[in-house]
Amino acid sequence: MAGQEDPVQREIHQDWVNRKYIEVITSSIKKMADFLNSFDMPCHSRLSTLNEKLTALEPRIEYIEAQVTKVIFLYITQISGTGQLQRIQVLTPLGMCSLFFFLCLPFPMLPPELSSKSTDLVMMLFLCF
Repeated sequence: MAGQEDPVQREIHQDWVNRKYIEVITSSIKKMADFLNSFDMPCHSRLSTLNEKLTALEPRIEYIEAQVTKVIFLYITQISGTGQLQRIQVLTPLGMCSLFFFLCLPFPMLPPELSSKSTDLVMMLFLCF
């Protein structure tokens, strides 16, 4: 009988050890889920607030972009005297930034009609912002 009790007791002991591991793993999973839920709520709220702010800023950015495009168009029209854009095509925001930096830097390849007036354009661009 003593030989039969040892394997049974070992199985019972191993079963309790396994149950303890399962309990530890289950409680760890619950803690992780609680943490993720508590982390998700503030992040969701902050992202929602940020989205509202960005949505409110979009019309302002479009207005500023239109004003900058208008100033550049009027300036180039004034310089060329023809009323037509000759060398500059559609000005996207990236194109405006490129033109802005191009006019700020003293490059020798700057067209002569723009070289003396580039500081005026830079100042007008700053006034738009």
